[in-house]
Amino acid sequence: MQISNLPSNPLKKERLYWLKISLVLSAIMVFCLWFNQKSIEVYWQQQYHQDSPLSYLQRYSWWRRSDDVRSAIGGCQQLKDYASKEDELIEEDTSIPSNLREAIAEELAHQAEDEANQPDTLDSANIGDTTQTDGERESESDETAQVANNEQLSIFKAKLLAAARPPEEVLEAVKKSRALSLTKVKLDADDYVVFLGDSMMQSFAPRMQRWLKKNYNIDSINMGRHSTGLTKQDYFDWPVKAESSLKKYKNLKLVVVFLGANDPWPIQRKRKLAFYSADWKKVYSHRMLRIVNAAHKQGAQVIWVGLPYMRIPKYSKKIVQIDELMKHTLKNKAIYVPIRSVLSGGKTVYRDRIKLGGKWRRVRQKDGIHMSDYGNATILNTIKPYLDIEPIKTAKSKSEPKSQKSQKLQAKLDKAAVSKNNAIK
Repeated sequence: MQISNLPSNPLKKERLYWLKISLVLSAIMVFCLWFNQKSIEVYWQQQYHQDSPLSYLQRYSWWRRSDDVRSAIGGCQQLKDYASKEDELIEEDTSIPSNLREAIAEELAHQAEDEANQPDTLDSANIGDTTQTDGERESESDETAQVANNEQLSIFKAKLLAAARPPEEVLEAVKKSRALSLTKVKLDADDYVVFLGDSMMQSFAPRMQRWLKKNYNIDSINMGRHSTGLTKQDYFDWPVKAESSLKKYKNLKLVVVFLGANDPWPIQRKRKLAFYSADWKKVYSHRMLRIVNAAHKQGAQVIWVGLPYMRIPKYSKKIVQIDELMKHTLKNKAIYVPIRSVLSGGKTVYRDRIKLGGKWRRVRQKDGIHMSDYGNATILNTIKPYLDIEPIKTAKSKSEPKSQKSQKLQAKLDKAAVSKNNAIK
């Protein structure tokens, strides 16, 4: 009997079939994890506030190459352009000291005024006898040397000014922002309000929207999106969203921002920027100001809500650092509203409950991060003093109480009856 004619084992054949299926499915799963590792990593960090199990594989170059593949497929060019600008920002800032930058900024502010005050023609009083003595010649020689030094200094200053000068669109936004109040935002019924932020904003915005609509007939939109922030732009890019979306809304006068709870992570650029390092703070502040400038370009002021204490001490410490950076970055640029103290009853630690109206109320949800209804109401009450809203002009009602109508009707009937009686007489 030939071996080829032996009957095959059907059980073994079935096992081999399912083994092949398992291998194919496993390969597909590994490929999906490799290809979408950035999104998975960001989601895991935003959801659980720790690195994902996949972060261990970042040490291998073959695992990190998914970025190149995604870029080759497309859809990442705009993100790369902005990343390049931020890398330039880091290099630029390290080349010019911060104190010198402040002096340059002041020079830019006064430059136009100095040029306006500069005389255009020679003073006739300076034109006289051209005969010079030896002392005058020596004095002129010293003045010539001084002029040469001043010219060199002017050239050096011009180079510094050119290196530190912000882009024209930023300067334009700054010009518009000067007309905006840093103490109160004036609104009326024709104005529009936009809310930007993460899941905290998704929870808070509806309460303020209802209050604006019910009391002042002001329309608004809640653009909050959960698990977003300013450190993970490959997941969601808030500066780009603000720059592209805010221009769509007419009569936009106020942008409320509530971000930062998802941001205690490194920022990935040409190199990884460690959390709260000098370069990390520069890039983070730059992204904040892009949102502010996008609002200012539309003539809208920004109210940026600060961050509260968190239940987990290590996480709360990082959130406090971000909150302090926000306060520093937004100074003289937008309205920063601190909420750490009001949500902790004046304490410097996390509190689940605080006294409101003489009663203990829960202001935080059980996760130790988000706000409860009482917490959102407390934030709204903290924001209200920064708003100057025109009351709704209510027209006088044409309808009158039934008692007044019946009285008038009865008077008319009585008058008609009297007239009829007089006619009969």
